[in-house]
Amino acid sequence: MKKIFLIVVLLAVIFLPLKYTHAFSLVDGIDACKATGNCTLCDVLKVAFNFAKFIFMSTAALALLFGLWQASGMVMNWGNAEAVKVAKGKIMNTLLAILIILASYLLVGTFINLFSGGTFKSNFNGGEWWKGPTCETERPTTPTTGGQNSNGAGCKSSWEDGTESGCRGNCAGITTGGIKADQCQDASPALVELLNCFRSKIDEEKNKDPNFSFSLIITSISDDDGIKKCRTAYVPCPSGSNGQGCCDHTQNSCHYQLDGSHAADFRITNEWGWETAGYKDKMKKAAEACRGNFLDYKDEGSSIVHFHISTGCTGK
Repeated sequence: MKKIFLIVVLLAVIFLPLKYTHAFSLVDGIDACKATGNCTLCDVLKVAFNFAKFIFMSTAALALLFGLWQASGMVMNWGNAEAVKVAKGKIMNTLLAILIILASYLLVGTFINLFSGGTFKSNFNGGEWWKGPTCETERPTTPTTGGQNSNGAGCKSSWEDGTESGCRGNCAGITTGGIKADQCQDASPALVELLNCFRSKIDEEKNKDPNFSFSLIITSISDDDGIKKCRTAYVPCPSGSNGQGCCDHTQNSCHYQLDGSHAADFRITNEWGWETAGYKDKMKKAAEACRGNFLDYKDEGSSIVHFHISTGCTGK
């Protein structure tokens, strides 16, 4: 019986920490920092929190294993009152150590979350205090140029004035729908970076959750009438239309910037899951993890699932 119990304890010692070891990294949650090199105080504090989490996980696992060891001692020495008393004392000390470790981790997490509140957006993720701060850096508004840029400076769509390559952008392999496919070339370097990061985050979520199943479809990068035309000779489309000879977005929009579009509009398949299955929250978190802005057009009165992400720019 003692041998069987020892085997069970040894198996627990070997395999218990593996789940946590494989799922953890000191640089979790700072993907945008790693991808761009543009790191902020938020990223520093996130790494600090991850380090505290590493210490907590390591020491808590050791304390648990020590508790199991002492429990095995109680079982194997049940007829020895003195040995059982010693084992009980060590178990109580181990439980106290676990409480101290947990309190220390919670204190560090609380301090980092509260300290970060005055510098960038931070919260407890709906009560999940163990995840640390979620950060969104301040983004400057891109200078508006729109119809004032009469000299034609800035990039042009590939179908405007004989331009061959547009603004030299791409859609990061995401499918387009209902627009000229060449609009992808109008993406600015900053938007291309955001789209690549956003797609990567969404793919990660799909791998984690088989119910998170849909296709992303880009419905706008710039405008079918041309990014230069809508920047320099803006004519608004009538409300609710998506016609030719007019611009679909607001004047000086993020879609019409000098170095290309800084925004992309999307729709998705499987619209039923937007609210009920939490798709919206996951999309928003993915965009913000890539330091992008997120706008749900349903919050603006749209009757269909239609959302917008942007970078280095505010507004639509």
